[in-house]
Amino acid sequence: MSSEYSIPISLHSIMMDSIAAEDARDSAVKGYFKFQVRNAVYLSRLSREYRDEFWNKVYELYPDLKGKTLSYKINEKIISVK
Repeated sequence: MSSEYSIPISLHSIMMDSIAAEDARDSAVKGYFKFQVRNAVYLSRLSREYRDEFWNKVYELYPDLKGKTLSYKINEKIISVK
């Protein structure tokens, strides 16, 4: 049985920032220069911070979801409980 929870646009924006940081990280990883490697590490940390912020705010919004297996449907802006 699966339940779905709607996510406000402000939270969706945080997840989109995380995805953008991941994409930029992937691009930086392809480079060979020292600054590109440093950027890749920074962008990886930034992406993790955005994801942590996203999920912490989801738990603030829906405290009953803590400890459950969740997935985020980006296009629908919905959290699914498995």
